[in-house]
Amino acid sequence: MRPYYYYWERRIFNAITKMIIRALSANKVLWMRSEKPSLILVTASYAHPEFTYHPTLDELKGQLEKFTRNILESTRQFGRWWDGFCKIFEERIHEETSEKYIPYTFYEDVMLNPVITYLHMEIVQ
Repeated sequence: MRPYYYYWERRIFNAITKMIIRALSANKVLWMRSEKPSLILVTASYAHPEFTYHPTLDELKGQLEKFTRNILESTRQFGRWWDGFCKIFEERIHEETSEKYIPYTFYEDVMLNPVITYLHMEIVQ
């Protein structure tokens, strides 16, 4: 049973890693485009003597950073199996925040991937 467990865990890990790399690459392409993207509508108004924009630059930057962070955080939804068993770790409730979480996920291992780390750093900078 152990080889079966390791085989499928590796397959799931590779699929999640590929998903994150593709999502970060697509996000990077959106950030690096030279032509004007039509993804976000920004409105401006003029009230003498100043212009106001909605959303503001800080709000827009914050939302785009949150989008990138959510791509990485999505790996926390994929629970890992108990070693030697074909049973996924069950969700628990955090004592302080009362939010559900899975105690053992692929997040830590995916974040160690140098390609993902490099893409994330390029987007953040």
